[in-house]
Amino acid sequence: MIKLSGLIPAVFTPFDKNGAVNLPQIRPYADKLVTDGADGVFVCGSTGECTSMTVAERKSVLEAWVKAAAGRMRVIAHVGGTCQADCIELARHAAGQRVDAVGAIAPFYFKPASVEELVDFYKPIAAAIAPIPFYTYHMPSVTGVNLPMLIEMCSAQMMDEGLSIQELMEKAAEAGKSGMQFFHASQIADDDEEEDDL
Repeated sequence: MIKLSGLIPAVFTPFDKNGAVNLPQIRPYADKLVTDGADGVFVCGSTGECTSMTVAERKSVLEAWVKAAAGRMRVIAHVGGTCQADCIELARHAAGQRVDAVGAIAPFYFKPASVEELVDFYKPIAAAIAPIPFYTYHMPSVTGVNLPMLIEMCSAQMMDEGLSIQELMEKAAEAGKSGMQFFHASQIADDDEEEDDL
């Protein structure tokens, strides 16, 4: 599994005055980030206007970022939304673009009521990109979904084993020792529990 660290900005998506995605602006934006020392980019997240774009637009933006990054920065694609089928389609597309990782926000209209429901939403998305790393994008201020994320992250790997919540919590306590990573909208935590701003 790759190690996410350093400066990974959640990039905005440029639009022209008519509201169309302005793809030519992405290359100079990427060049500027490389010059400024960015280690990666998080594409089509909240700042990237994911909820304001069609699936086709999100694909085109990701393709432009992968091309512009040209191996100089890691590319993490956000594929989350309210339609699981769209998320899976975007995930498969991201895998085809050979991104370094994929993330997805929790569905925010019909909200999952439990960790199990959220894991059920995520599982086919993560399966669509395996073995590329998958991250849950935890942003309860936007989604209204505020479940115990440490348990959730472990659940995605362990639920099929039939573990109880208590057993899951015990496993979660060991997660940091196994190299599992956790980050949220503004921070990345490394194995030493140091945190770098995105």
